Amino acid sequence: MAAAATVGLDVTATIMYGHVENEQHRVMHLKRIRELQDRTGAITEFVPLSFVHQETPLYEEGMVSGGATTHEDELLIAVSRLFLDNVDHVQSSWVKYGDEQGLKMLSCGADDFMGTILSEEITKRAGGEFGEVRSFDEYVEMIDAVGRVPVERSTDYRQRRRIDPDDRPHGPELGPKADGTPLVDPEVLVSTAGDPTSADD
Repeated sequence: MAAAATVGLDVTATIMYGHVENEQHRVMHLKRIRELQDRTGAITEFVPLSFVHQETPLYEEGMVSGGATTHEDELLIAVSRLFLDNVDHVQSSWVKYGDEQGLKMLSCGADDFMGTILSEEITKRAGGEFGEVRSFDEYVEMIDAVGRVPVERSTDYRQRRRIDPDDRPHGPELGPKADGTPLVDPEVLVSTAGDPTSADD
């Protein structure tokens, strides 16, 4: 991460917790993120990832008895927001917590209700119940329902667009040719492909 920051790249900081680590490990992890951000300023957001255990080898082999509790999830979000005061954003992963708890995390210190996804396979294969694709309208409805302002953002958070819940349909503003049509005219490809009867082909 430090090397990426050195060449000018933004980075995302995460923590996977609720498995074989203890509270001291979590504190040490947060401290390293805070120190890295003090040095680089390159971390765009912090993403706590609660360990989903049901279908993992750690659980099947008896190395862990379960994942983090809901209390631990809420506490980690709250402590992260207070301790990482040099990181602008803390993300709530609805894939890990589910919709209801994920939205509650916005009152515990998170300010980002994760991003849009098509299908989350890693958590589902570990036994998670969440991670299916959903519409932009569903995101807007959920965020608006808990009294928060839905905002469309770029991955690096530099571009943001406030969304009016009453102005449907919701979704990104597509760029040219983002509707699935080819960027290059097929006729151009045919005309520049060469003569199929040429000896050079």
